[in-house]
Amino acid sequence: MQSWSRILETDLGLAARAAYTEDPARTYHNWDHVLRLYWHAANTFGLDYDPDLDKAILAHDVIYDAEPDKELRSAAWLSAQTGQDETIAKAHIAKTICHMPSDDNRMVLLDLADFLHPELGSINLDKIAQESQALYGVTEAQFLTANVGFMTSMYDRIANAQNSIGTADQAWFRRILLGIRSAIDLAGKRLKAS
Repeated sequence: MQSWSRILETDLGLAARAAYTEDPARTYHNWDHVLRLYWHAANTFGLDYDPDLDKAILAHDVIYDAEPDKELRSAAWLSAQTGQDETIAKAHIAKTICHMPSDDNRMVLLDLADFLHPELGSINLDKIAQESQALYGVTEAQFLTANVGFMTSMYDRIANAQNSIGTADQAWFRRILLGIRSAIDLAGKRLKAS
């Protein structure tokens, strides 16, 4: 099956792939994550092709380290690679900072689309835990506590925005909220058991 992206085999795509794959500690925010977003663009949401969204998907987590502002530095990486401002692509990337629904939810929906598949909850939690432990040196209990807090905050932001979300996106966000709730419950159970 052909990818939704039209830039994976360009110099930009190859540079991004190299950045995503150079650190084996990136067990979740890696090249597979990017490919899943492209898969969701084509298959889950059936999105029309958009070159700015394509670049945003490609670059949104290209920098993933223990330092702050990963998303903003990923957006700056994109501009440095293309030699252009990339205002629209950078705006899409910025939406992955807090995943707050807005007038254009494509990037938020794509980045959260794995929550539509509850069977991925445990797998993704394990990958993110391994990644966080490698990056920050946290214990499993510290990771789970932070993860529950992060997901609870994200759940509340999305739930509180439901009345301002367009009708078509509301259904997707309702399903994503169910997946986030399941992930919070899973992390909470693991935290109690640790």
